[in-house]
Amino acid sequence: MLRLFSLMFAGMVFPSPCLAGLETFTKLDQVGSWVIERKISASGQPQCRAFIPSGGSWFGANIHLSAVGQLVTPEGLAYAGTPQDVVVVLEALQRCRDDILYLP
Repeated sequence: MLRLFSLMFAGMVFPSPCLAGLETFTKLDQVGSWVIERKISASGQPQCRAFIPSGGSWFGANIHLSAVGQLVTPEGLAYAGTPQDVVVVLEALQRCRDDILYLP
């Protein structure tokens, strides 16, 4: 709860930079070819996602991880990584969800 109030106060004092990631996904980290993005809901809860950019829309054209951590490979694309790469990305997603401060 204190985190939420801190975010709200910071948003009032420094509105533009503090709104980055609020209700909009923004890049948080890159793990190999994977991009980790996060947005903060109005209630202060982080939502995180990971994908490999391919130039298309996030959901339909990129290799990504589902909400339950399953590898999703759109038709016409092939995943060139290893299962261990996915484990590392899943660990990064967990750190993203655990706290507002993300430490790679």
